[in-house]
Amino acid sequence: MNETVWNNITDFLDRLPILHRSFHKDIMKAMRENLGEGISRYHLEVVKTLEDCGTLHVTEIGEMLLISKPQMTRLIDELIDLGMVERQPDETDRRKLNISLTQKGRGTGERFRETIRGVIKNRLSHLPEKDLEELSAALKTVLEVGLKV
Repeated sequence: MNETVWNNITDFLDRLPILHRSFHKDIMKAMRENLGEGISRYHLEVVKTLEDCGTLHVTEIGEMLLISKPQMTRLIDELIDLGMVERQPDETDRRKLNISLTQKGRGTGERFRETIRGVIKNRLSHLPEKDLEELSAALKTVLEVGLKV
């Protein structure tokens, strides 16, 4: 494969965390304005994961988000106190607990997605329509290819 192609791929992936942090700062600021100071980025990641995947074990959530079990336990306790998730015993293994979203948690997930869309739209709205269409097509391709890996 052409060396330029590999360079473009690695440059994009290398800079992705910087791009993510740039947008994430604005998203978290907007979320604090909408939901209050008690919500952390990690809370939202757990809510988003449960929204995407459904009921999961604490360990599964931690593995998906690269969060240690002790930290996950604390996060789940905080989310329970906030009324966003609930623990349920696992029907097949009583040593395990399943975590699922409450109605409030689902509402928070919806507001999180709306906030993300609003921040991104605000940050990119100054671009010409042609650039936005090209970006949309390119990102769709990145997502499709990335899911194959």
